[in-house]
Amino acid sequence: MPTFRGPTNAPGLLALFALVWAVGCPQQQRLPSRPAPTPRIAIAEPRIEARTHPAFRLIVRGNSLDEASRLVAIDVHIKNIHDIPLSIRPDLIRVELPDGSTSPALDQPRAKAILQRTRLARADLYYLEEEPRPRAGGISGSERSRLQRYVGRRLLDNTRLGPGEIVTGYVVVDTRKSFEYLGGSVVEIVAHPSEPGGGQGQKADDRYPVRVLLGAPIDPPEA
Repeated sequence: MPTFRGPTNAPGLLALFALVWAVGCPQQQRLPSRPAPTPRIAIAEPRIEARTHPAFRLIVRGNSLDEASRLVAIDVHIKNIHDIPLSIRPDLIRVELPDGSTSPALDQPRAKAILQRTRLARADLYYLEEEPRPRAGGISGSERSRLQRYVGRRLLDNTRLGPGEIVTGYVVVDTRKSFEYLGGSVVEIVAHPSEPGGGQGQKADDRYPVRVLLGAPIDPPEA
């Protein structure tokens, strides 16, 4: 289970507060259509396999739960298909957005701090059209509290993956603009050898990237 180590210096906390404040008045980018899930982009000799899906919008407290947000929690599933141990770090995951900009995921301590200052809502806004009497954020109040704790326990941290091992969890991304839907986004995940200098001549700066299309939003997990 990931463990939380909070920010260790005042400048880091000030930057975090500035981020949460800035999110309060986002510039909205509207994407009207909801495309179907798309398959993984193939690359030559991949070392990892991955699936990614938007899981939640993170709404700054005091803002409406039924608006787009620049903060999003993404569900990630990563498998090591190499024959050596690999290192995965959340801050080496980045999202290429529909407008061409790129946003990196936050490391676990900063993601934890953001989660504590926001409220969860469904990843997209289609519940406003699909439900006759939609709940705020598409989630009941009691369910939101449970999910807040669930996501907090499963935030991705720096992880060592042995051959064939899988890690799943959430990463938090600040897209810097509010998107109603992130269809067309590409997620790049970079792995490194966790034991450089081994018998296969691996180096610490070796990079094993994989690029995957961001899948369709997923429903909140059940208890």
